[in-house]
Amino acid sequence: MTRGQNIRYRALLLLNRGLGLLPTWFLYGPVLWFLYFLLYRVARYRVRTVRANLRGAFPEKPRRELRRIERRFYLHLAEIFLDAVDMVSISEKEARGRVVFENAQEHEARVEGRDWIAAMAHYGSWEYFSVYQFHTSAQVAGVYKPVHDKAFDAFYRYSRSRFGLEPVSMKVLMRYILTKKAEGRRIAVGMIADQSARPNEHTMWFDFLGRKTIFYAGIERLAVRFGMPVYFTETRKVGRTRYVSRFVEIYDGREKLPEGEITYRYARKLEENILRAPEYWIWSHKRWKHPFGPGSRYYTPETGAVTMDGESGTAPQAGTTTQADATQTDATTRADATIQADATTQTDAAQADATTRADATTQVDAATPAGAVARNFSASQDLSAARNGSIPPVDTSAQDNSAARKPTSHPADRNPTAPSPEPEKNCANG
Repeated sequence: MTRGQNIRYRALLLLNRGLGLLPTWFLYGPVLWFLYFLLYRVARYRVRTVRANLRGAFPEKPRRELRRIERRFYLHLAEIFLDAVDMVSISEKEARGRVVFENAQEHEARVEGRDWIAAMAHYGSWEYFSVYQFHTSAQVAGVYKPVHDKAFDAFYRYSRSRFGLEPVSMKVLMRYILTKKAEGRRIAVGMIADQSARPNEHTMWFDFLGRKTIFYAGIERLAVRFGMPVYFTETRKVGRTRYVSRFVEIYDGREKLPEGEITYRYARKLEENILRAPEYWIWSHKRWKHPFGPGSRYYTPETGAVTMDGESGTAPQAGTTTQADATQTDATTRADATIQADATTQTDAAQADATTRADATTQVDAATPAGAVARNFSASQDLSAARNGSIPPVDTSAQDNSAARKPTSHPADRNPTAPSPEPEKNCANG
């Protein structure tokens, strides 16, 4: 960093540490409501995008219900901003209390001796994934896309690494994994894969929240290449700054699946999580900015086939790709110390050029910045079943079908200009 960037970085640390000295009840009470008011009522931060996304996802819901979800979302968004501030200064004890991994011991026994992927999303507060380092002997890595401002990038790297997590840029993910393998160090890679993707040969379309939605296949390609099991990080919010997460398997690292099936399973489990409590997903993202049209690769779960330009064809088996990619990667490791992956290795390894291998690394990682379900997956079951409430939630205590939920009292439903409410009982120090 330049001298000016270094000064800005230190100023950010001092500012956030100062805010972190505020009592928790005050930070997540009056400060939270003030930030909510600024975001929602004054700045009107992406209100049009939020409303368009909610209308498209829940066309059956009345306007009043959509506005209720909208208000709750903005209150949650304000809380996420404060979480990022608080992560700079909270203690290990407090961090452990923010998120409970209810099946951590069972999960660690299942993945013993193996690298694995935590498939996450912009749901709940994903920054708390770093707390999982306290529950595992593996090195936890969080894949992220560096921001252009180096001062802010350094700040986020610091806050996310305080409890042992290693932030890994998407540009060097392949190198990082191969280096850890060479060192004999087991890793748990946290990857977020629900952001909007640019249509290309590494993306695919799925039915998601009632619309054709594009997803990167980065998690799938990485899992197949290295034989890594994939676990969806299912998350429930149980109170202000309080979450319960569990890992549920969607790929065991060995089964042979058609191309697109792993990503389909991820999208399906994410949709189920969202439908139970939609206000905790980030609706301000421009998730559907790319149109579905000619040339779009669409996955058909009933047949496990990929449709393009109206023509269907059976997708290749993932098991074969796994062996080819692993062989090519090992050859790359020995031949080139910079270790970069080639986006063309899955289709024609013989035409791969070492000078273009950075493309695959970027695409794999771009699909996964920084997102909780082993289930019997039926390829014939449409995602719309989740919207109609026919798919039972994993945790029956948290069951909440979006199409027929009874309105519940929520702080954001009240007048935001009214005096701040009493802090939640489970808020630390409250």
